[in-house]
Amino acid sequence: MRAGACPGRGGLYSEVMKALKILAAGLLLILGAAGCNFFDDEDDEDFDLLCGAMQPLACLDSAVCTLDLVTSSQPSAGDFRCRAARGPCESGFRQATDGPKECESREGCDYFAEPCFCPPDPEILCFCAGGAPPSCSRS
Repeated sequence: MRAGACPGRGGLYSEVMKALKILAAGLLLILGAAGCNFFDDEDDEDFDLLCGAMQPLACLDSAVCTLDLVTSSQPSAGDFRCRAARGPCESGFRQATDGPKECESREGCDYFAEPCFCPPDPEILCFCAGGAPPSCSRS
């Protein structure tokens, strides 16, 4: 082998490893959609990147991602971010369809829903809009 052709921490090796991580994360997202829970790591940036690429409505319906309201001084439509679900309350909780029963059946979890949350969908007409999506989190 010529010098520099062996795998190292740069170049082709790092690109291949990055692609494998994305492929593995995609597989975990698919399995998570089938009800499997793999997201317990509090700071896994790879899964945040994958969830961050999801459309808001798909994120709301995901069991492995969570849609958050991004707070700012002037909130407006589209101020949402999708990230990996974290912890036992968020993991497996589908914001679009699950409610208090599905959340509070988990030990130490509470359901929070603002009365004026409107899904970020141009086809849905909301008379009252604003606020964060429903969530399931630690009491």
